[in-house]
Amino acid sequence: MRRGVCSVFKRVVFFWAESCGFSFMPYPLIFFTLRWMSLAAIGFGTGDLVQAVRPFVTDDARIVSKGQLEIETYPEHIVGEQPAIFDWQLMLGYTFTEWFELIVGSPMLQPGGQVIQPKFLLYPSVPGSWVPGLAFGLGWVQDFRSHEVTEREEARYLIGIMTWRLPDDVLQVHLNVGPREGWSNIKQFRSNDWFWGIGFDWGLWFDLNWRVIGEHFRGDPLDPMPSQSSFQYGMRYLQSDEVNFDITFGQQLNPHWSSEGHSEFGNSAMVRVEHWVQVGIRLLFNTPWVVNPSAEGASGLWPRH
Repeated sequence: MRRGVCSVFKRVVFFWAESCGFSFMPYPLIFFTLRWMSLAAIGFGTGDLVQAVRPFVTDDARIVSKGQLEIETYPEHIVGEQPAIFDWQLMLGYTFTEWFELIVGSPMLQPGGQVIQPKFLLYPSVPGSWVPGLAFGLGWVQDFRSHEVTEREEARYLIGIMTWRLPDDVLQVHLNVGPREGWSNIKQFRSNDWFWGIGFDWGLWFDLNWRVIGEHFRGDPLDPMPSQSSFQYGMRYLQSDEVNFDITFGQQLNPHWSSEGHSEFGNSAMVRVEHWVQVGIRLLFNTPWVVNPSAEGASGLWPRH
């Protein structure tokens, strides 16, 4: 069953990619990663439900246990601009206390901003409770590799995060909202708007470790340019508490910035459609400073008993 699900999903993704114009898509890399996911699911799968962290852009009200190091990395292929873009993202997160995690990240192949995001867990979410978990994150995005002040794009944001978990984690729902600010000396613009996002993580009936994931959001806090609307959907496999795989595909509508600096609010603004495919890997490690690691993650500033 697991081999069949992955095979069918692989065909659906590539049909969608071809229809969206991914003519230079790195097929060998994607095929290899999907094959790896299939073999991992067959050879190392477990019948117990394990826990996943953070679906996508829409964050979840959860951090890993104190002293754990979380690594998220994913190659992505984006079309909609000329030429198409291939990049490899890397995100690292370390939890210092039961309520504080520091996340840093950067694109590896393309120019772009480095991310610094402290995240604070106030109240953890628990399965079957209508009271959501609560957290908030604030962040700063800047390209520290650029030494020219006139060639910088930056973003700042403050995000409130809520997560609801149905019994047995059959369904998780994440809601984010908060102000964000972005500016660019290259495109001569500054934007102040609100980010919002809603995401879900839904376990399949035959094995809750196979999960359908998706989100709809506006204004990616990590992107200085404001977006009109974006969505992405995909599949996730939770091999264990320490290893997760996912593949997602999405679409984003961005305003086109002219040389005169017009934005989506100006008469010269045009809508540009972007599509992307991402293959993600999440790894979790216990450091020498780990304290009582738990699949549920950290207990938060106000633990629930």
